[in-house]
Amino acid sequence: MCALSAEEWRDLAAAIVALKRNTAVAPNLFDSLAAVHTGTAIGNAHFGPNFLGWHRIYLYYYEIALRRINPRVALCYWDSTLDFSMDSPERSVMFSSEYFGNGNGVVLEGPFRDWILPNRQPEQRLRRQINEVGSLMVYDGVREILTDPQLIRTANVSVGGIAPIQRTIEGLHNNVHVWVGQIMSGVDTAPQDPVFYFHHCYIDYFWERYREKQLASGIDPQFDYPRDMGGNAHLPGAPMAVFRWVNNERGFMNAFTRYLFRYAD
Repeated sequence: MCALSAEEWRDLAAAIVALKRNTAVAPNLFDSLAAVHTGTAIGNAHFGPNFLGWHRIYLYYYEIALRRINPRVALCYWDSTLDFSMDSPERSVMFSSEYFGNGNGVVLEGPFRDWILPNRQPEQRLRRQINEVGSLMVYDGVREILTDPQLIRTANVSVGGIAPIQRTIEGLHNNVHVWVGQIMSGVDTAPQDPVFYFHHCYIDYFWERYREKQLASGIDPQFDYPRDMGGNAHLPGAPMAVFRWVNNERGFMNAFTRYLFRYAD
């Protein structure tokens, strides 16, 4: 995880819990934000190059919601390449009562313990099953992608492109969802587990490091949205699902990290 003090982590976790308890919007603000990542949004936010920009905007709005509760908090990423290197990654401190809570079965420890999920019958509680299948972020895979500045080879471009899913940012990301298991392994349920946002912050951080490599290679990433894309939903000029005032290629703007946020290594 990016470095947070104990106080900063407590503040961030408390803000997430406060979203869950805020019922100004039914069933609560946290699950209302999670519901954005369902239905028709899935095909626009996955299986193509818009995966990167769509989730960047999604994370931005999630952070806004958290900062309305506590303006001092900021999103933080979970770098699971560090856990991948462990002999027993299921023993990672991230899946302890101090951070995300237990990694197997119903989450009974940590700040997100005993969470009730919306519309899940008969079992409505937050659950995980870590390290059964899937994989954490593989360092060699991350390094390989960072050495190739051509996004058409590293985005998930399923129509007309040349990017195999296992060698793409989205492909590496998918494995972690499966590794965490249960709620995180479903595309439409994954954001109901707070781990989703920490994982996706790392994916966005990884993409930003990739964009820096592109700039160093003479490629301006905001003009590098692939023209060979994964179907009509991923066309550069197509409106983003949910965020329809933005088209897909605007998710690649440099303005995000120039004016709205930045990453600390």
